[in-house]
Amino acid sequence: MDDAGQHPFAIAATHPDRIAAVMADGSAPLTYGELADGARRLAQVLHDHGLRSGDHLAVLLENRPEFFVTIWAGLSSGLYVTPVNWHLTADEAAFIAIDCGAKALVSSTTLGALAADTAAQCEDLSVALAVGGDATRPTVDGLAGFVSFEHALSTVRPSAERADADRFDECAGQWMFYSSGTTGRPKGIMPGPVGAELGRPQPFCAMLTHLFGMSEESRYLSPAPLYHAAPAGWTSGAQCLGSSVVVMESFDPEGLLAAVESHRITHLQVVPTHLVRLLKLPDEVRRSFDTSSLEVVVHAAAPCPVEVKRSAMDWLGPILYEYYAGSEGNGFCVIGPTEWLEHPGSVGRSLQGAVHVTNAEGDEVPPGTDGQIWFESSRRWEYHGDPAKTASAWDTERGWSTLGDVGHVDAEGYV
Repeated sequence: MDDAGQHPFAIAATHPDRIAAVMADGSAPLTYGELADGARRLAQVLHDHGLRSGDHLAVLLENRPEFFVTIWAGLSSGLYVTPVNWHLTADEAAFIAIDCGAKALVSSTTLGALAADTAAQCEDLSVALAVGGDATRPTVDGLAGFVSFEHALSTVRPSAERADADRFDECAGQWMFYSSGTTGRPKGIMPGPVGAELGRPQPFCAMLTHLFGMSEESRYLSPAPLYHAAPAGWTSGAQCLGSSVVVMESFDPEGLLAAVESHRITHLQVVPTHLVRLLKLPDEVRRSFDTSSLEVVVHAAAPCPVEVKRSAMDWLGPILYEYYAGSEGNGFCVIGPTEWLEHPGSVGRSLQGAVHVTNAEGDEVPPGTDGQIWFESSRRWEYHGDPAKTASAWDTERGWSTLGDVGHVDAEGYV
């Protein structure tokens, strides 16, 4: 398999019965054949409601297989796809859907009032669909204005039976993620252009393959909410490779270990809090589960205390990898277990643009001195509709951008 990682539709053509996604408890298995069929049906439904390449799809869904059908409908028909945190209030969720310009919203009956109140504020929606409806009825009880996801997919006339002008175009879409809103409203990160041919080489898939050893034989476990950029990106990337994705409905430490054992998980991504909670389990409980299938455990998203990571490696072995990056895509640092043991506390060296550290006056400081971290990169990015926030993240004269984090670089270039 080349660096493109192929595409789930290509995997479906050759291995339709391979599992694309399944819940950690073994329920709701979704094969690649079912994923491709459902995504194509939904893409046609969205096309029939007026969405075209370059339009936006908002996804307000819990961790469930329909999430993948929905996102691949958008990512395979030239749409911008924005996952929305279903732990937000309706006002907060609606802000994201409105700000990204969503013309379609896919949510679920179990989110009830949140789904209804969010959709009610989005006046420009062409269609709102709810997972969990009745496949025999187009409307959804208790969710006025929503169309049954199941009914829409079961009754749509397949693209193969339509004239070219009446069918959706298969072409690559893009994620449009929103960064954390802890210091104000979430910020939409402007993505690249849409419309490329499906299956073209993707740097992200190449990273999964070459840095972390993922392949069509891998089994990837995602214990975190799929609305976050990393779980969404890594699970969809794994599906481009033909891997099987296992999803936890929500995290609990023993449930994670049970999933690793029962599904023979090879690749797992966690945040430091997950590691802390796993390590708090009694030693006899942790060691009662078979984790020998694990080849790579990746952690990111927050600083990991040295003692936590060392304890995790004492338990699992030298298989912990760490990366430091942001949804903005302006930089990427990574460190493997052997390197980390030689540089404890580091998040690695940059693989994407030189790293600079500055003091409060903006002057670059020597190695070993803490300051604000900047990445030098040729890739220009911006926050959607917010030139002030974009400007605050850029030193345009030097061509550097920052996520606002503080740290230092040692003499060997380790951050």
